[in-house]
Amino acid sequence: MFLKLVLFIIIALNLTDNILGAWLHARAGNQALALQVIYVKYAVVGGVFVAFLFDLVNGFKLRSHEWCGLLYLAAVVVLGVGIIAAHSQYSAASRLYLYMFPVILYYAGVYFGARSAFDTQYLVKAELYSYLGMAALFCVLNVYFGAITIWRDYLDYAGFILDVKGFTDDVVEGLHGNFFFNYKGGQIVRFLGSFGDPLALAYAGMILIVPTYFVFPRQRLLFCGALIVIVAASFTRAVFLFLPIGALIYWLSPRRGFMICLAAAFFGIVAIIFAGDLISGLSDNSSTTAHVLSVNMVLDFINVPTLLGGALASNNMPGFEPGFFNMLFLFGFVPFALFLMFLRGIYANNSLEGSRTAYIAIIMLIAVLTLSIVSSVFFATTSAWFAWFLAGFVSRRSIIVLPDLRTVDENGRGAVPGNGDIER
Repeated sequence: MFLKLVLFIIIALNLTDNILGAWLHARAGNQALALQVIYVKYAVVGGVFVAFLFDLVNGFKLRSHEWCGLLYLAAVVVLGVGIIAAHSQYSAASRLYLYMFPVILYYAGVYFGARSAFDTQYLVKAELYSYLGMAALFCVLNVYFGAITIWRDYLDYAGFILDVKGFTDDVVEGLHGNFFFNYKGGQIVRFLGSFGDPLALAYAGMILIVPTYFVFPRQRLLFCGALIVIVAASFTRAVFLFLPIGALIYWLSPRRGFMICLAAAFFGIVAIIFAGDLISGLSDNSSTTAHVLSVNMVLDFINVPTLLGGALASNNMPGFEPGFFNMLFLFGFVPFALFLMFLRGIYANNSLEGSRTAYIAIIMLIAVLTLSIVSSVFFATTSAWFAWFLAGFVSRRSIIVLPDLRTVDENGRGAVPGNGDIER
């Protein structure tokens, strides 16, 4: 019961902490409390991670790729302290926690998977119903009051991200910079749900689509259809590009999918560098142009000192849109390689023949594509926490706990998996 309560606290905070913070800032005039609210979820997840470390010290077994994740985390903590000390004048240094929490969330999921009484279906259902419920609520509010009235006039969300979150470049005319979708001189209001940012809404929904399709086969049309409508209303195009690409790569070659995905990401980067003007012209969208310009800056950072020692060696802070570029040029090649090995292990563990958790493998492929080409959104807790938490959870918990579920051993005999065994 206690772990269920903690789970719902994490879900609730990820869905509502931005609107709670904005309300406290705009309506209650309490900037200090607004700042504290947005960090509560990190404190809760951090507490679960500490509990996991206690289990680890007491003999909890980890796979090799999970040790890579812990080594990466240790390296980032040490290097992060050095970067903050050496580059205190850069706001980017204050956001180094972005690169730590995907791994922390994974091990929080491991702790839940090893100790909770509920199964993966319950976990996915809890996140799914909460996400759909908040989206429905804000759909009604948008229709009744108007999205601009809610986010600009009532919540002053732009003031919140400037004064409390410390963002300096994400506000346009009193609204979040991504509030409108601009195309051929026209503006379309993007659906934000309760997130305050259409990208966070879209990626959180997209991550949910994949496990929902597998875990709820009888209701997949209803649930996935609803999620697709919500994501489409955010006008986040990359989601509808990388989701089918990730699924296609896995379907064509589950065994080699991770390496194929890395190769596809590499060629995507090369294409952007050499054909960026053509891509920007075909899109005719300011967001796409910004992505192209960001990727083209990569050549300025490719040098031996930066690749070996990151920002501490180069004395240059990266500010790319693709998350992998920032990770590589902040911390250097070794932590970056450890993180890739961590992802590769998660993928391999969920892409075995007959795997019933293939959705985790597909999500990892989408994460690689997104972090390589588009943005850092898969590092952000609000938008992508469920991907990492779910990956950790299923590593220690089966997809559905059923007393009469049977597997077949290598000799063809029926076998009942033991408590905590992974059913694939």
